[in-house]
Amino acid sequence: MLKLLRQECPRFITLGLGTEVYQAMKRLIATIGLPQIAIDERHTPKLYSHFLECLLAKH
Repeated sequence: MLKLLRQECPRFITLGLGTEVYQAMKRLIATIGLPQIAIDERHTPKLYSHFLECLLAKH
């Protein structure tokens, strides 16, 4: 999904779809970072949540 937000992919995605992808990624990041899913800061879902958040911050 993040690759769709790259500048090289404008012909595949409209502005509205780009916003939907961005919002879906934000929801995914928030969900996998929840305490009910990520037990602590070193648990894989929390680490992946942080990783995705850093990637998404670039867009």
